[in-house]
This record gives sequence, structure tokens and C-alpha cells, in this order.
Amino acid sequence: MIAAVTLSGTAVQAQSTTAMESAIVAGGCFWCVEHDLRALPGVIDVVSGYTGGGRPNPTYENYHDVDAANPVPHVEAVRLT
Repeated sequence: MIAAVTLSGTAVQAQSTTAMESAIVAGGCFWCVEHDLRALPGVIDVVSGYTGGGRPNPTYENYHDVDAANPVPHVEAVRLT
């Protein structure tokens, strides 16, 4: 929570805004990481997915495969807001 105070003559006006940030973390099984992060205060949203790798639209069945089309495997990751 970010609070801004504006002084106008003798009156004080308080204005409050909420700043949101996001981060991507990887720590093994994304379902376990997602579950633990959801329990933290201030966490608004948690989404599991994959990062890295070269395969478009990786799935749970192929995210770790390495071949000519995907020389670097994806890793399970979580985006939290």
C-alpha cells in the first residue's frame, strides 16, 4: 500500500493507491510452490506454468523433453502477484 498526502492550503487530502508487482520463481514441483505461495499475506494471484526452453506451448507431458526443436528444456515455474 502506497499512501500519498497532498497539502492544499490548510486542508490535508490523503490519497491511497495499491502497487502490485509480480515475480517468477521456480522451485521444483510448481503445484507445491503454488500452494505454499498462496498462503503468504499480500499474495494476490499465483499461476503455474513453464519458463525457459524453446518449445511453443509446452505441456506437462513434454516440457522436459530435449530434442532438435527444443534443445533446452523448460522448467516448472510460478508467477505470483
